[in-house]
Amino acid sequence: MESKLSSVVNIYAYCLLQNHFHILVKIKSEKEIRLIFPHKDTIEVSKIISQQFSNMFNSYTQAINKHYGRTGKLFELPFRRKLIGSHEQLTNTILYIHNNPVKHGINMNAENYRYSSLFSIKNGINGPLVSLDAIKALLESSKGC
Repeated sequence: MESKLSSVVNIYAYCLLQNHFHILVKIKSEKEIRLIFPHKDTIEVSKIISQQFSNMFNSYTQAINKHYGRTGKLFELPFRRKLIGSHEQLTNTILYIHNNPVKHGINMNAENYRYSSLFSIKNGINGPLVSLDAIKALLESSKGC
């Protein structure tokens, strides 16, 4: 996720499960994306973003297929996205993402689930995927939504 998506989004929450994952991102500004991809100045920014997500899904699929000696598609459905329109929706989305291990009976305590950004947040770990300062800034800036 870091190598393919950090050029076009900031990641604010994620939860990786056995058969699906959830990720909350904020798309970077067109100016930021254009600075990273100056050679794609004639391509629409939305297409650049979509291509980066496609690259991530394809890279992940290839790695899993190689590791497990399998072939073919890994993901059944295309990814879905939802626009966050309010502070309440943002908060609820973060809670929903982080509570997925409990919802699916994988872990009784979401804070102890190591494959979620909540583990890093609760333990004060500034990881490569999620910046604690960025999360605080997002929550503060969204109060006006």
